[in-house]
Amino acid sequence: MNWRIELPDNSYDHVNERATSAARDALSKSVVYGVREALVDLPIMLWLQERQGLLADFLRNSIDSVGEEEVAPLDVSYRLVERSWWKRLSENGGVHYGIRPFRTSPYAFLSLGLKDGDTLFLLRPVRYYYDPFVDHRFEIALSVPLKHGFAIDVGTSYQFGRHSEEKGLAVKLFKEFKSGGILHVGLEARERPVFFAGMALPW
Repeated sequence: MNWRIELPDNSYDHVNERATSAARDALSKSVVYGVREALVDLPIMLWLQERQGLLADFLRNSIDSVGEEEVAPLDVSYRLVERSWWKRLSENGGVHYGIRPFRTSPYAFLSLGLKDGDTLFLLRPVRYYYDPFVDHRFEIALSVPLKHGFAIDVGTSYQFGRHSEEKGLAVKLFKEFKSGGILHVGLEARERPVFFAGMALPW
């Protein structure tokens, strides 16, 4: 059996363009995140924290908490930043709330960790997207830590309004090893199901 592949262009310009675009996006995101982290350390935020704790938490979560933005309940692939945010939420617990008004699809969010004594048994973030007078959409994710390094995530999205449409359901299973590696299996249930499996290893 003979195989032959013909490329329309022997140059690697498209590879360079993609690498340049990825580097530019990463740099701009780093700058934006750095500015946001600097804003939450301004003296006015410390002053609010001492006098108006609820308002200060609201502003801090709305400006910072960049890991929360990386949570994608319906994405079955492994996302390192998303997993790190889940881990921080499990360690800190409590309630986190805020808004993301400067995105192309603004939303409000509420995240909380439920504990029985010192044992964490459920993490639950909820997002509400609002398109004025047209559509309303909720994204709900659940994460349940299990024994022996296992964890299971369930995410769903529901939209109602002028373009009423149920988005589907995604289930992700993780196994964290003592060496730091993570085995990941994801399944999205829809008309054409999506299955993803992989393993992340520490450097």
